[in-house]
Amino acid sequence: MAGSDGAPIVSVVVPTYRRPEMLERAVVSVLGQDFRDIEVIICDDEDPPGEGRLVAERLAARDSRVRVVANEGVRGQAGNLNFAMSRARGAWIKPVFDDDALEPSCLGRMLAAAVMGRGSVSVVRCLAKRFEDGRLVRTERRGRRAVVEQLSAGDAVLAMYLQDVDVGIPTQLLVSRHALEAGAVMATDGRFVSGVDSAWTLSLLEHGLLVLLNEPLVHQHQGGHATVTSGMSDDALDAEFALLRELQHERLIGLTGVPSVSTAQAMLRGIRALERMRRGRLRSAVSLATDVRSVRAWGLAVRWAMRRAMPGWFEIVKRTRLSTDSRAYGTQRDPGVRIRAQRPGAHDGVSDAGDRRAVG
Repeated sequence: MAGSDGAPIVSVVVPTYRRPEMLERAVVSVLGQDFRDIEVIICDDEDPPGEGRLVAERLAARDSRVRVVANEGVRGQAGNLNFAMSRARGAWIKPVFDDDALEPSCLGRMLAAAVMGRGSVSVVRCLAKRFEDGRLVRTERRGRRAVVEQLSAGDAVLAMYLQDVDVGIPTQLLVSRHALEAGAVMATDGRFVSGVDSAWTLSLLEHGLLVLLNEPLVHQHQGGHATVTSGMSDDALDAEFALLRELQHERLIGLTGVPSVSTAQAMLRGIRALERMRRGRLRSAVSLATDVRSVRAWGLAVRWAMRRAMPGWFEIVKRTRLSTDSRAYGTQRDPGVRIRAQRPGAHDGVSDAGDRRAVG
């Protein structure tokens, strides 16, 4: 992942496997970005190559910014993404899964938000629009939250642990190169399938802070095609959630008042019960709810539901507000100019030390 003079500001990496039509939609959305100083690396995990490789090569022939590589690393989504990132030259890495897409302003606005970070930024996250079978079903809302917010690494882990921040899928992230070079890659040891995204974010946060860009700039498409987690059982999902909570809890040692792992697990069951009740699955909701006997877990679950209904209210972990006006941070004509003048991941301002305050 060694950089060189003339390297692009952003490397967009697109891991793909047997989804030629979706791949074309994803890459076309990247090539249509307002911010142009990019390279696009399409990494094919199919062996032998199939129709997806032909689509990728056709896209590369149309635009010199596109490179096509075959995965030489661990097979599977995580291994394919890791190999694609290892070929990147940019100061910032933007994953885009082959079944997702970007709004035209996505890269420019995420870079501008990264530049605002007060400290060393490892991850920038934006909101998403969710589609099922091509139909928009949900747009994540900013509510009363600031347009751009920041959390120290320690506070970001706490927010993930308490379900106070949903970092989302890798397509929602912009990642600093320095964190990847420090070893923050996706786990391929088999411990995680559904939770591999969250485990990766936890690793990234060992090397810098989190900036939240509260605008829906990516499209997540579901329905009509298999996903990595679609065949997982509830027991397997629960086992991954438990392991992820344990890893997060280990990072929170020293904070007073942090709920135990068992309470955090009970909170998740309460959240699932509330969601199933909302969808009319009353019998399943009652079955889950009767298993949650912790008052504190129920309090956290209800608070999560209230945050979801009214974004920006009932938050547990305090955010630093960097911009309350989307026009203010978006006015920089070329956020890459300032990034080029710094080492990757370095920004003016305060350090990244996480707050060691008590949890209320």
